[in-house]
Amino acid sequence: MLAGCTIPVGQSITVAVKDARTQAAITAKASLIVRQGGVLLDSVTGPTIADRISINRPDGTYDLTIRAPGYAPEQRAGVVVTHSGKCQQNTVVLEVALQPVG
Repeated sequence: MLAGCTIPVGQSITVAVKDARTQAAITAKASLIVRQGGVLLDSVTGPTIADRISINRPDGTYDLTIRAPGYAPEQRAGVVVTHSGKCQQNTVVLEVALQPVG
């Protein structure tokens, strides 16, 4: 939650994960790892909302790793989360296409 808020805010980072070759959704087996300054802050696996991986983080700049079994991981550095108004988190929406390996 944001400082001074008494109710939870929406998801601040949301990722849809697809197979780069087929464009099929692979979110069900994907993981989102969140770091800041090299420190692991959080991770979540599988869809949390409507075939997407979502996680709530306070304002800040984050480095993300998206992984799924059988695929090369992808990094997204410098993802910025902000808020608008007193208690509304802006959602960063990413679409990531992972490359199959092997």
